[in-house]
Amino acid sequence: NVNEAETDPGRGSAQANHDDAVKASSFSGQLVLVIGAPGTEDFDAAFKEWGQRWKKVAEQSDLEFVPIGLGEEPKEVSDRELLRKTLNTAAGNQSTALWLVLIGHGTYARDIAKFNLRGPDVSGVDLAKWMEGNKRPIVIINCASASGPFVNRLSGPQRVVVTATRSGIEQNYARFGDFLSEAIGSPDSDLDH
Repeated sequence: NVNEAETDPGRGSAQANHDDAVKASSFSGQLVLVIGAPGTEDFDAAFKEWGQRWKKVAEQSDLEFVPIGLGEEPKEVSDRELLRKTLNTAAGNQSTALWLVLIGHGTYARDIAKFNLRGPDVSGVDLAKWMEGNKRPIVIINCASASGPFVNRLSGPQRVVVTATRSGIEQNYARFGDFLSEAIGSPDSDLDH
């Protein structure tokens, strides 16, 4: 067989763009994984391990995997801006689910809970604004400390919000992300199906 792109030089890039669009639309949803600022090497290693588990889940579930902060060095564009652009691109009325998983540390001060990113942090208010008007089903999992206030900010129709803590004042290191990332990919976690 002769590849059409080889016989028609103008067709190659158009075909590649079409193939990419078909591939992107063939996913059963999207998993956006955000690894926050680790603070120490130990946390960095743990967060990356948890992130790799989520990557494996995305691959097994035919979800488009969009990592932010997983294994790459910070770019000229901040992680906060990458997240905003990703969520704006993911907005829409599509029926496929959007999973947003936040792994890292959180803070709570002056009644504002934030997820610590490399660079400027992101609050629940920011995320709510960026997802405003999005009609697709959304699952938000915040595995950070002080994550409880994200529930009130992000709750809404077609949404599931899971946090590692009940309130913002729970600021100790949260191990929830370790247990959840292990359980979500294990067939033993849902024994009764």
